[in-house]
Parts: sequence; structure tokens; C-alpha cells
Amino acid sequence: MRVTHRIIANTVIKNINANLTRMNRYQNMLSSGKVISKPSDDPVKISRIMGYTTELQQNKQYQRNIDAAQSWLESTENALAGINDVLQRARELAVSGADGTKPQEARDAIAMEVDELIDVLLQLANTSVGGRYIFAGYKTTSLPFTRDKFQPLPADRVAYHGDSGALRWEIAPGVTVKGNIDGQTLFMDTGIFTHMEELIDALRNNNDGEINTALDNLSKSIDDI
Repeated sequence: MRVTHRIIANTVIKNINANLTRMNRYQNMLSSGKVISKPSDDPVKISRIMGYTTELQQNKQYQRNIDAAQSWLESTENALAGINDVLQRARELAVSGADGTKPQEARDAIAMEVDELIDVLLQLANTSVGGRYIFAGYKTTSLPFTRDKFQPLPADRVAYHGDSGALRWEIAPGVTVKGNIDGQTLFMDTGIFTHMEELIDALRNNNDGEINTALDNLSKSIDDI
């Protein structure tokens, strides 16, 4: 699994924290004590401080945006870490299941664990923060992923009900950050759910060729994420 999405999230969080530091510096200048006693003491300085005051007032909304974006990105990073763990375990099981010496009983047991991993992955794909689903695109109030495990392949057993919308927060004048990864891009376009379902069927069919094909497809999907 590539770390691209997590690197992006960490970079955005770093930029947000830098902006927070700047805001706090202005706040400290105003709250630590009187720099001047009256405007006539230093007209240039009072003008500068008035500018800081105006900016701090404007930054109240930016502060709320920063808090929301940071919470969203941290939740996304945590979910991605869990997704990585699930997919690595799925790959290990696929490799084990591809061993031609495995009896049917062993492959059935592997298929059962892969089935359980899909449910865990589904829970991670439906991660929410503050009642909003982080992988749903714009449709953050609706459950993005559902599963019908009895749907015959090649139809998708996992359905995506979100969209590919990009959520952005303005954290400073003219500065916006993209804070989400949509489920269509992360899960559906990579085919990760479908290839895990294919692996289950191949294991239960005890078909070496299908198992190896499912392993190859699953490995490619994991590498693409």
C-alpha cells in the first residue's frame, strides 16, 4: 500500500499547524500586556496593532475551519492506517491460500477470514467524525458503503452511495486545503472489495487458477491504493 494519501494528510496538518502558530503569535502580542498606553505614543505601532486586531477577528472563522480540517484529516489518517493493516493481512491470506498443497478445509477457513476482513474494511470505509462520513465525498450524512455478500459476481457486492466530491476548508485568506479522500477513488476504482470477494469464491471453489488470479488482482489493487 502506498503512503501517498497519508503523506498528503500529514503535509496539510503541518501547514494548518503553521497557520495556528501565526495566529497565536498575534494573539499573544495583544493579550500579554499594553504595548503602548495611548495612540499618540506610537502612531505606527498602534496602526499595526489595529491591523492585527482586525485580522484576529477575521481569523475566528478560519480557526473553526482549521479545527474541523485537522479533526477530519487525523480521522482519515487513522482510518488509512487501519485499512493498510487489513489489506496486508488479506494479501498474506491470499498467498497462503494459493499454496496448492492446502486442503479444501484450510481454504474454507481462509475464505472465512477474508470474509471477516471485508466487514472490517467496510467499517473503516464507513468511518465518521462528528456524524459525517469521511469517505463519502460531498454526501457526508449518508452511509457510503453497504454490502450484499449474496450478490453473484461479477456484480459488485459492496455498493458505494457517496460521490467524488472534494471537501475544502479555507484556513487563511485565499488559502484552502483539500481534506478528504472520496470512497470512489480509494475503494471502488481500485476494485479492492471486488477482488477480495473474488478471492473468497476462488478459495471456496478450490480452484488454483482462480485463486492465483485473485491474488494477482488483489496485490495490484493494494499497490494502487
